[in-house]
Amino acid sequence: HAEIEACIEDLVIMSVNSAYTAWLLDRRPRQALLALLAYHEGQLGKVPSAISATGASSTPLRMRVKAARDNFVTEVRTRNHGIKEENILRMVLPVGILESDLDQAWLQEIEGFGTARGATAHHAFQTQQPPDPATDYASVKRIVVGLRKVDERLSALGR
Repeated sequence: HAEIEACIEDLVIMSVNSAYTAWLLDRRPRQALLALLAYHEGQLGKVPSAISATGASSTPLRMRVKAARDNFVTEVRTRNHGIKEENILRMVLPVGILESDLDQAWLQEIEGFGTARGATAHHAFQTQQPPDPATDYASVKRIVVGLRKVDERLSALGR
């Protein structure tokens, strides 16, 4: 569970950082950055009413994009605690993966896996049915197949 969570976190952060670095070099818009700005909930300030004598606004685009990226990375690294559907969506939608890009069966699989892990971790003092290694192994294999697809999509978004 923890490794799947860390994998998704690393993938989304690498995608955002890759898109940001490429954008700094060539200023071409990237879908990952557009989505990041669209989902950014921070205060970036309003459009300036005038341009200063130096030609710079009070909050240039570069600073706005950096703030959105930094906020997203902080959210993923410090406030994500799981691999349920809600956690997955909070990580992948802000980097440009569309709802239609996500396989519903995969989301249900990962939701079930996360729920089962949560039940084990948070109710360990109670008598439980021991996990079935074969069932868990098959579930993890299906989750990894879905992760591979998410990784491919994220890689395309970061370019």
